[in-house]
Amino acid sequence: MLDADSGFVSILKPYKVLIMIKSKNIFLGLDISSKSTGYAVVSNGKWKRAEKYFGLITPPEKILPGEKLTYFRKELIKVILKTTPTHIFIEDVFGGRNITTTKTLSRFAGVAIQSCFEIYGVEPTIINTSTVRSFLKSGQKKEEAFSFIVSKYKLDWGFNTHNDITDAIMLALYGYKITK
Repeated sequence: MLDADSGFVSILKPYKVLIMIKSKNIFLGLDISSKSTGYAVVSNGKWKRAEKYFGLITPPEKILPGEKLTYFRKELIKVILKTTPTHIFIEDVFGGRNITTTKTLSRFAGVAIQSCFEIYGVEPTIINTSTVRSFLKSGQKKEEAFSFIVSKYKLDWGFNTHNDITDAIMLALYGYKITK
């Protein structure tokens, strides 16, 4: 929980660690997927390009669903601890035609919400992708949003390997812009 006087977040059992928050404007964006969750940090309006501030959580494919969720939780907690966000924005689950996929994404989102609450002390903001894309004027298609971020930051990234990270960058940018 955040102690406003000391500027520390204390994490209760089982972590028993203290995290110093250096800035009150650290936004973590999470594009959650059962195969490849993108994360990215925007601090004071700027995307943090250092590798510790963006990446992918990719659970092994051939493990049981419960093992995947456990792996995801452990890796997400590592991300939260190393990035020390003050705000967390998670892409809402897309209710597509494939109910099995929607149920799987909902499980991962639930783990993320619980983990963020446990480590951060507040529920993250869940936001619809189309809201983010409209607000940032990036185009509504995933490919258009990817191109928007690649162009904005002059990145030499491929869609298949980096689109989850670009979505996470957009979520964090959106978070920053709506809270400033």
